[in-house]
Amino acid sequence: MDKESLYNSYMKTDIMLRLSRKELEELGQLSSDCYSENFHEGIENWLSKAFIWPSLSIYAKEDELIGYVISFPYNSKKEVVLKAKIKEIPENVDCIYIHDIGVKKSYRGQGIAKKLLQIVFQEAKHHIRCKKFFLTSVQNTVKFWEKFGFKIVSVTEYGGEKAFKMERPIEEKVPKKNI
Repeated sequence: MDKESLYNSYMKTDIMLRLSRKELEELGQLSSDCYSENFHEGIENWLSKAFIWPSLSIYAKEDELIGYVISFPYNSKKEVVLKAKIKEIPENVDCIYIHDIGVKKSYRGQGIAKKLLQIVFQEAKHHIRCKKFFLTSVQNTVKFWEKFGFKIVSVTEYGGEKAFKMERPIEEKVPKKNI
């Protein structure tokens, strides 16, 4: 099976709608494995962010859960509070906020994060009327996000660490040479 067919066989765009409780817990554990303790949210807080807009929360699965991305419509002027539940989409939505992405260590470097993000980029174009993606880059991931066309718009603190607010237009194409 070629790489593209393999990716398409296990990328799912309905993360919360079909996963068992055990699989949801595995995703929460994967999130904890991908981030330092400052960013561990707890399963209830993490799931509230994944459930808020399921078509923009995606998982990758082979024989096991191997990666995910959580994103949702948001207002870029409001802070997404770490370790807190999101109960509703705020008023004056102006962006798709990419809250979390993680790939199991043994699967990194195989283009899984790229494919997960490509699905989010496509879903956002078709279902949401926002003009930009927005995120908070932590744990030295700025260069990763720059490969996808994100640019730093401000420096902040998040989870007790220095972080970078980044954005990119929804309609922007990702340069192939960067990835």
